[in-house]
Amino acid sequence: MNIELPPRRQLPPEIKERMRPTITRARPRGRAWMGAAAAAALVITGGVFLTQSTQQHEPAPFAAVSADLARCREALRDDRWSVVNTLELRARKVLVGIDGRLCELTRTRVTAFDAAGATAVRTPSGLVVGRPPVQARSMTAHQHDPAAPRADWSPPTVITLDLFLVDADPTKPENSTLTMEFDGHQVQLTFGDIPVRGTPQDSYSNDASTAHSANLLDRCLDNAIPKRAAPGFENDWQAGAMTGVPGVLLARNGKGDWGVCEVDDAGSGALTGTIARNPAASGVEVLHRGWVAGTGTFTIAGLAPAGTKVELDLGGGTVLAPPLPITLGSFALQHRFAPAANPPAGAMIKLVNSANEVIYIAPVA
Repeated sequence: MNIELPPRRQLPPEIKERMRPTITRARPRGRAWMGAAAAAALVITGGVFLTQSTQQHEPAPFAAVSADLARCREALRDDRWSVVNTLELRARKVLVGIDGRLCELTRTRVTAFDAAGATAVRTPSGLVVGRPPVQARSMTAHQHDPAAPRADWSPPTVITLDLFLVDADPTKPENSTLTMEFDGHQVQLTFGDIPVRGTPQDSYSNDASTAHSANLLDRCLDNAIPKRAAPGFENDWQAGAMTGVPGVLLARNGKGDWGVCEVDDAGSGALTGTIARNPAASGVEVLHRGWVAGTGTFTIAGLAPAGTKVELDLGGGTVLAPPLPITLGSFALQHRFAPAANPPAGAMIKLVNSANEVIYIAPVA
């Protein structure tokens, strides 16, 4: 027997809205982010948790990782600080506290800050953080430099009902503009008028030593964020060979590309770039070579097969054979000539494979 059902009816919009999945959570207390006039337009209401991401950058899970929470509590000096939201964009996390305070985490730094009295604020790493207009579900951003319009670009963004992040380029001049569009509504800010909030504190995840190779690599990657020196810095990286400090550190990412970072007594520089692995038939590729004038220090680093040895031929029958550890298929050598002067004329460096064949030779000077 066939039963004739009545035609399907569309639910009214207000009923659909109430049926959306919700996440119950405490609302921020204490200081408001913005002045009264701005708050009237921008404070978010309702319990719907909505995420919208652009350029394939997904927000992090809602619950903060315990290690992240511990780092933020230490920076805030508040063991009872609670989190209501966590967002992530280009190797940085922003934790939103129940009291409205914010915490930015990078690999080696933590910054506690707030956005009180401002439409948006900048973090020391270059993120622009603020509250979106009510019920805004999508956003785009555009940076314009009037002196170099061809260098304009659209930075990645993340938006929820509570917060937006823009990975603005901090190297843009103060008179450049940042235009944000929320569901067709534009907000334009002069870059120099966006206040920078918070002071970053060192917060290493491996151990307390800044000379630890993993910590040095993490700091190199952090330093590459504002400089945008390493396009692949978000990928998983492993520390390869390194010299002493000061010196250089090599690193390899999950794609097999290599990066070079100069490190010094203060910590490290930035990962200066990713270099596609393209060794010669011998298996050797030199990625870094340097001579520090006045110190007599020679540095060379690159890729080499396992079992490679090094010889420094100083002429006159003097040949040095310092140890050359191979880490992840990479080597790094630093030699200081004494006294601090130029190397002897005609000094050569040789790399020799396990069959005692010379696979690389070049002048030291």
